[in-house]
Amino acid sequence: MRWLYPFIAGLLFGVVQTGYFFQLTFALSSTYGTFLLVTLAWLAGSLAGLRLNRVQVLSLRVGPWLCVLPYGATLLLLGALPFHSEVWPIYSLLIVISGIFSGLFFARMGTVIRPVRWLFFAENNGFILGIAGCTLAFLAWGRLTLWIIPAMLAALCWLRTPPLPRPV
Repeated sequence: MRWLYPFIAGLLFGVVQTGYFFQLTFALSSTYGTFLLVTLAWLAGSLAGLRLNRVQVLSLRVGPWLCVLPYGATLLLLGALPFHSEVWPIYSLLIVISGIFSGLFFARMGTVIRPVRWLFFAENNGFILGIAGCTLAFLAWGRLTLWIIPAMLAALCWLRTPPLPRPV
């Protein structure tokens, strides 16, 4: 089931991005700038992850925690300092750090799953389901889901991480 891990990683990416957006929208600003912040910072993190592919300490086993720990820090910071716009740069940095896992994921898994379109297909379906599922879970059960679902998916992603050869 080589598609399962990319699907779970896609779920995690979609849920974390959606969680960032919801939390920042409610506790900071509900403008287009918030969406832009999350999107651009995540993409910057993805690019950084692609560039950091050869760093040995950044393994796919570290990735899920690299994704959700800054997310949790963001939620705690938003709870402590709601509506403090001077904290935007910190939120941006935390989102960039979370996004590093997505770039690392594609750099490492792209060498294993061939053709790469199957990797993108599985991850993208998980991503779309993560966005939709997180939105529906939030609407049905509230903000607590924005804590629980990312943590559960990070743990599942960590457990399902396949052993890969080290990059050279």
